[in-house]
Amino acid sequence: MEYLDILTTYFAAYPYILVLSAFFLLLFLVPIPEELILFTGGLLAADHGQMVWLPTLVCGIAGVFITDYWYFLLAKRFGQNFLNHKIVRRIFSPKKQDKALQLVYKYGVWAVFIVRFIPGGIRNPCFFVCGLSAIKSKDFIIASLSGAAIVSQFSFWLGFFLHDTLLSPSLFFGRIEQKIQMGFGLILLLLLLYILVKRVLGKTGK
Repeated sequence: MEYLDILTTYFAAYPYILVLSAFFLLLFLVPIPEELILFTGGLLAADHGQMVWLPTLVCGIAGVFITDYWYFLLAKRFGQNFLNHKIVRRIFSPKKQDKALQLVYKYGVWAVFIVRFIPGGIRNPCFFVCGLSAIKSKDFIIASLSGAAIVSQFSFWLGFFLHDTLLSPSLFFGRIEQKIQMGFGLILLLLLLYILVKRVLGKTGK
């Protein structure tokens, strides 16, 4: 677990790298809440005396925008076939797709801005539906950047100003590391148990 120690220490020292890395995972449909990424970025940025908060916040806003535009481009490139994929349908359920479609039909490109203030997991389906529509890339970029620049700051500054009342970032990452180690240990134990049971059943079957 030495590598994990180095990684957590590195992310604590450079929170903007952590923010960018987390948003990069979102591009591949890894279900990490944007609010959690921004909140963590703000929490870690507050632990530094330098102006680390500025690049961290900028990376957060950029990450939000890039993921929005990514889903928009996926729709432009692959169209409805992408939404019909099994994995995508599990993440973007037909119910969420219908809500997103109604929102885009009613508000047009303004839906990109409005959906930022609506909970319920319809943001990404909304961005994808926009890509299927006649909405221009230029209009989408303006609406997405406007919404990202405003909404991203709520979670970021919440983490920043709650820094002193919450656990310290070092303890925060320490607990995460501890849970990861416990998870690896549990997986290893289950794997060994599976191999043992399989061998026992194999012998009794002979």
